[in-house]
Amino acid sequence: MRRYFVPLILLASLVAASVLTIRSDNESDPGHAVAEETPTAAVSTPLLSVRRIPEWLRTPTSDTMLGRAAQTVLINPAMPAARCVTVHRDGIEVARNDSGDLLAPGALQRLITLSAATTQIPGDSVFRTVAVVLADSVVSEDGQLDGDIWLVGGGDPVLSTSDYVGQFPGARPFTNLATLADTVAGQLAADGITSVSGGIMGDETKYAPAERDYIGEETPSGPVWTSDDIAANEVGPLSALMVNEGFTSWPDTLDPAQNVRSRDPAVDTARLFADLLTERGIEIKGRAGNSVAPQGGDRRTLGEIESPPFSDIMRFALTADGATTSEMILKEIGVRSGVGAVRANAILFGEVILLDRAGLPVFGTAVADGSGLSSLNKTTCDMLVSVLEHTSVADDMMAAIPTAADGPLADCLSEIGGEARILAVSDSDTVGVVGAITTSNGDQVSFAMLANDPDLGTTLGQCNSLQTSMVEAAAGHPYGPALDDLAPSPPTTG
Repeated sequence: MRRYFVPLILLASLVAASVLTIRSDNESDPGHAVAEETPTAAVSTPLLSVRRIPEWLRTPTSDTMLGRAAQTVLINPAMPAARCVTVHRDGIEVARNDSGDLLAPGALQRLITLSAATTQIPGDSVFRTVAVVLADSVVSEDGQLDGDIWLVGGGDPVLSTSDYVGQFPGARPFTNLATLADTVAGQLAADGITSVSGGIMGDETKYAPAERDYIGEETPSGPVWTSDDIAANEVGPLSALMVNEGFTSWPDTLDPAQNVRSRDPAVDTARLFADLLTERGIEIKGRAGNSVAPQGGDRRTLGEIESPPFSDIMRFALTADGATTSEMILKEIGVRSGVGAVRANAILFGEVILLDRAGLPVFGTAVADGSGLSSLNKTTCDMLVSVLEHTSVADDMMAAIPTAADGPLADCLSEIGGEARILAVSDSDTVGVVGAITTSNGDQVSFAMLANDPDLGTTLGQCNSLQTSMVEAAAGHPYGPALDDLAPSPPTTG
C-alpha cells in the first residue's frame, strides 16, 4: 500500500493544477461569460460545533437531572433511615445512595433466586410427572394388575387440579393432574386392565430428604422461618410430588391462611390420583403410600405429563401467588448444580456460587430461602440492578418481569412512555421497587429502591408514594433541554 501513496499524491496534485489552470484561462478570456452570482446559504453553526451532536451535549445535563430526581425519593417523609437507591443509564451509574444497612428484599428476593436458576435451567425446560409399574408386573385373566402403580414426582411446582386453579382470578401456569389420569387410565384399558391389586405410591425422592418447610431450622442469625410465616400459608409444604401447592383443602373466600396443609404431600397426591383413576373406571384396591419407584429397565411407563415451559413458571414465580413456586425452584437449583435439594446446600453451594460465577455482586447479599419469606434474606440495590443488566441473566430476567401495564403498580402509575418492566413489593417491613425502562431516546434506565422499617409495607401498602416516585423519576429521562434547542442553527442566506 505504501508504494502507491506517493504516485497518488502526485496524480491528485496534477488534477488540481489542471482544474485551476482551466479556471484561470476561462476567467481571463474576454469572451467568457461570467454567471450572475446567486445568494448562498451561510452556515451559522461551525462544522466542529458540539451542537452538531445535540444528544451528546444534553446527556451530562440529563444525567445530573435524573440523579437529582432519584434523590428526591429519599426526602419523602415516608422514607425510613434504612434504605438504598441505585439508578443506571445504559449500565452507567447515575445515582446511588445507600444507608449502609443490610436490607431485607421481601419478595424481591425471588429475582435473585431466578437469576441463579437461569444459569442452570433453560427457558424451554419442563418438569415431568410420570406413572410407572414394574416391567414384569402380571395381569390376571380377569384384568387385574398385580402390584402397585408409582407416581414419580419431577418437582413440578404448578401440578394442580382445575378446582384449585379455578379459585384464582386470571390465568396462571397449570399442569393438570387429571390429564395424566386420562392418559394412564387409557393405557390401562388398552392393556385390558380394569383393577389394580395394590395402591398408588408417591415417589418424592427427587428432592429428598423431604424438607416440608424451614420452620425450626436455625442459623447463626436466627430461625429461617417462624411459626407465623408458616401459618400465613404464603408457602405450602414442599415436595417433589406436590399437587395444589401442598394444600388439601381451601375456603371459598380465597384466604390462604385458611388453607389446610398436607402433612405428606406425596401420599396425598397419590391418594388424589387414585380417586381420579377410579372416576375413570379403574379400581384401585390398595391404599396410597410413599415409596421409591423401580428404576431403569425394571419399570414400564404408563404415562407422563409435562409442565408448562420454565419461562412461564418464572413469570408466575414473580407474582403475588408465586412464593411456593420460588421455593421449589430453589430446590431445583440444588439438584441441577449437583449439591442436592437441601435448603442449605442449594443456597451455599448452589445459588451463591452460580451467582458469583455469573459475575453478579454477591458481596452484601445473604440468602436464606428462595421466596423472600425469611427475614434473614439481605441484599443491596446494586445487586437488584445487576440482575436486570448482567449479560448472563438479564434477557431471561427481563422477560420474566411484568410490563408496567401488567405489573403490581399498573393501577397507580401515570402513563409511562417507552417500554417498562417493573416489579414492586410491600411485604411486612419492606417496601421496594425494581425496574427497567427503555426511554424515548432509546436509553435504558435501570433502577432499584429498597426501604426497611417495622410494619412499613403493611402501613404504606402497594402502590405507595415511595414506589411510584421512584418509577416516575426514572421514566422522566431524558431530562434537560429539547434537542431542537441544542441542534445547529438554520443556515442564513446572504
